[in-house]
Formats: sequence, C-alpha cells, structure tokens
Amino acid sequence: MTASVGTAEQLLELAADGIRRIDDCLITLDDYLDLASVAPLRRTLGHLLCNFYRYRQPISVQLAKLYRFRPAPEVEALLLAAAGEVALQDRLAPPLVVNAAVALAKRRHLPSSLVNAVLRRFVALWAEKCPKSKTWRAEELFPAAVFQRWQARFDADQLSELASAWRTEPEFSFRIEAGCPELDFPWQPGPEVSRHYRFAVAAPEAVLNSTAFHSGCLYIQDPAAATAPELADWSSTPKRVLDLCAAPGGKSLMLSERLPAGAELVAFDRSAARQKLTLRNFALRHRQAVILSDPGQLAGPFDLILVDAPCSNTGVFRRRPDALWRFSAATLRDICQTQGELLERAWGLLAVGGQLIYSTCSIEVEEDQQQVAAMLERHPGKIALETEKLLLPTWRHDGAYAARLRRMN
Repeated sequence: MTASVGTAEQLLELAADGIRRIDDCLITLDDYLDLASVAPLRRTLGHLLCNFYRYRQPISVQLAKLYRFRPAPEVEALLLAAAGEVALQDRLAPPLVVNAAVALAKRRHLPSSLVNAVLRRFVALWAEKCPKSKTWRAEELFPAAVFQRWQARFDADQLSELASAWRTEPEFSFRIEAGCPELDFPWQPGPEVSRHYRFAVAAPEAVLNSTAFHSGCLYIQDPAAATAPELADWSSTPKRVLDLCAAPGGKSLMLSERLPAGAELVAFDRSAARQKLTLRNFALRHRQAVILSDPGQLAGPFDLILVDAPCSNTGVFRRRPDALWRFSAATLRDICQTQGELLERAWGLLAVGGQLIYSTCSIEVEEDQQQVAAMLERHPGKIALETEKLLLPTWRHDGAYAARLRRMN
C-alpha cells in the first residue's frame, strides 16, 4: 500500500493527537476512531494506532535512547506516532515518514530539527535492534505495571500465550443467530469456547455485504462474549430477565434466544444514546424486549439478572491495546467500586431463588473473583456461588470472566 507525503502528514497529525488524548485519559482508542474528523482515514489510522499500542513498549525504549531530556508532550506524541509508522507500517519508506513528520512539526511550530534528528537515528536503531525476525517476549511488550502483575500471577507458558495474543491482530468473528440460513460467503469454524461463532475467510466486507448480515442473522462479536450468557441456567424457567448493562445489545440478544415463552426481557443501560443501538439490533431481528435507560423505570423482582459490568478491559487487549496503557491502581479502584455498586443494585432487584450472572472482559482478580467473594461476604447465607469461568485471551479469542450466583432467601 502506498500513500502520498501529504496523506502521511495528515495521518501522523491524527495519530499524534490520538496518542495525546488517549494518554491523558480523555478518550479511548475506539471512541477516538469514531470521531467524524477521523472518518476519512479511520481504517488506516486504526491499524496504525492499534499496532503502535501493541509495540509501544519497545518503541518507547528505543526512542528514549535518542534524547537527553524527555520532550514536551506534543513533540513526544509526534515522535511516537512517526516512530510507530516507521517500525510497523509499509505505507511509506521510512525517510518519507521522517519528511512528513518534519513538515508537520514546522507547520505546528514544533522543533523540527529535533524531530528530524531523533527520527533519522530511530530508523537506523530500530532496524538494528528490532529486526522483523525478532521474537518478542512478554516483558518486552506489556506495560511494566501490567507485566509485573501478570508475572506474579501467571506461569511462563501463560505469559507466552498472552504475549502471542497481544501480537496477533484479531480475526473477524461473528455469531450465528438462531434460525440463520446457509451463509452466502466462505467461513471457518470458530474456537471451541462457543459453537455459535465463525471466522470470516474473506475480507470483512464479504460479511458486512452479505444477505445474512443485513437480515440480522449475524452479530459481529468475539467468541468470548458468549461466556456470560451461556452460563445462565434455563432449567428454572425464568419469567423476568434483566440485562443491567445492555448496550449495544449483543448479550441481550443471546438471552432473548433462550427466553421461555411468555417471559419478559428488560434491556437496561444508562446511556440513552447507546440504547438506540440496542433498539436497532432488536428491531432488525424482530425480537421483543423492554429497552430502558431511566433507572427510575426499573422495577423488580427479576428471576435472572446479567451484570456485564464496566471494567478495565484487560481481557480484550487484542482489540483494545490502549486499555493496558490506561491501566493503573487508581483506575482499578474506581472501577471496582462501580462494579460493587452495580452488584448491589442487581441484588435489590433479584427475586428469591433467582440467579445473578456477573461478568467482565477483565482478567484481573480484583474485578472478578474478589468481587464475587465480596458479594458473598456482604450477604452471608443469602447468596451462593454456583459456577464461575475465567477465559484467558489467546490468539483465537478474547478473555472474559463470568460467575453465576443464586439468591437463597
């Protein structure tokens, strides 16, 4: 793939802006790529930034060798974006990337001579220290704070598997809805974690332009997303079911497929804007659900409640590599507090004998097993853990955690 220097300059400007805003915790990578100003270069920019965050650690290590003092944030963001382009992309030859970065620095009144000197030295240093044949170890890739946590918890083989997942771009996967006709494009079976998933063989456009997709027979989703809904116990025939963090509706749709005749499904999310997606997804598939965003409209009891809680996203780093770079002890504490509050909210809506399924896309103990343990301690003798499952990320699927609890009295 080739690109003009002008396009490369525009791409670097967007990439540098994204890096600064993501690092300042003003926005996530997904949300940044959804901005209208990014739209013309969304795919190329997304590829660049995702790869950058996967290899940010070694890129930063090599860059740090080339200047005595850490540059100003705006300059550093430009250097990081350009270094990422040099190290990981084939759109332009490295000298042309450097030229584009220098031109951008001049236009933005940044020290262009510094940008030029550092990046030209980086080109040579990266080729010497980080050849394409290099096998990257976990400690060379993961942010230090995350690696230290995982090194204390996982063995060498698990760390190697996590590093392999980190290096691998996710395959384009989708879930087959109930009653889906034969697919009109080639596909491969998904991983063993759920039999309802497939991988696309051709480019994503083949799926997105297919009859099956436009008729609502497919839902674009990672196989790990099925971990929580598939943990539900339907033998007790729940009459009222609640998805407490529903938008955009993927897990609610899975629950609706198993809903007993005459049962009610309530899909709730505090974001009215995101609930428009939930409404659209249900309408496309002609499924019934009460879709709410006003907490005052929630009224129990429910026989089954799914709490797919906001989390640190450490289990989905293949798709959101910026999540590991935003991870910190402070954010973890805030997230855990929110998760605990959601569990208590669900407890207040849960019928006696009802089941509460708690899930995250995190693989951190504090967000998973410890949240469940805390719930049991807060309600001794009133709630029991029936089953739980932790799925670590691999190159074939994301990570996830889910637990099913039962209210005893």
